[in-house]
Amino acid sequence: MNKKKSPKTEILKYSKEDIIHLAVIQNEAVLKRNFQNIVFVHAVADKGAGNQAVGIFLSDTNDNQIPLKVQVHMPDGNNHVVNTIVIKGLGKTKAHFANSPTGSVALSSAQSYTGSACCILQDPSDSTNNFMLTSCHVLTDGDLANPLDNTNNENVTYNGDIIGTWAFGSITSFGDYATVALKDDFDIENSGLTYPKGTRDINGDIDLNAPFYIKSQFNDGSKGAYFHGLVCNKISIEYDLGHSQVYDKIMMLNDSKAINGGKTLTQGGDSGGAVYDGSNSLVGIIVGGNDVFSYAIPVKSLIDGLKLNII
Repeated sequence: MNKKKSPKTEILKYSKEDIIHLAVIQNEAVLKRNFQNIVFVHAVADKGAGNQAVGIFLSDTNDNQIPLKVQVHMPDGNNHVVNTIVIKGLGKTKAHFANSPTGSVALSSAQSYTGSACCILQDPSDSTNNFMLTSCHVLTDGDLANPLDNTNNENVTYNGDIIGTWAFGSITSFGDYATVALKDDFDIENSGLTYPKGTRDINGDIDLNAPFYIKSQFNDGSKGAYFHGLVCNKISIEYDLGHSQVYDKIMMLNDSKAINGGKTLTQGGDSGGAVYDGSNSLVGIIVGGNDVFSYAIPVKSLIDGLKLNII
């Protein structure tokens, strides 16, 4: 009688990216415990090596004794040593509303707290119901609040003119966003806030180092905003009165193809602005930043959750 051969056990193979992600998971807590100026640790593109490295993000410029390499222990018993890249001088990460009438979007009753507009949305069941999307904190005097439908339908201005009423607002780990119900006479066609190609999800690996563009109060979309990673549950945005919120997903953007040496592209008054790709598909909404990065929240899931269509 012939014995049946046992099926061969497949060995799980790990890519270079898998190894880097394991290195981040295994080393972040120890690194942060030993170096108080580390804000977070995340996989980044390592252009010199042609792959990824462990990015160590510092609040200041003191990189004394920060390791150039870290070890990662693999489930198969093997060990790897991987490169680190130190990104210095982030400074404070704050929401990018303006404490002055320099932004384009504001409550008519609080013109000193201003921001930008992202896009125009439409009720799929009624094409006469149109909304402007912006950041919620632009309409909450810069504070962290989650009013939902309790907005008192306050008037909202855009470039100094009343364009509608505040309909909805939310700030949670999911996102910071608000809708303004637009008046019938708002000129959507010439607003510069339409994206006929719609919106799409950001891909943390495929889009890495790709150029995007920002349209906000202080950005006209002429400069490339390079994408340096989609960071999950690590980036905390500081609001007014000292409140802060850690977000589920944050896009890191700055003005450099290389993650080191870049500078932020946004400032106070840019919150609520749009981030879009080279094909004019909307991908994010600006929420804040620091000295090195502009931070945006991926926008597709926000719009899907509102059950509105982008125009």
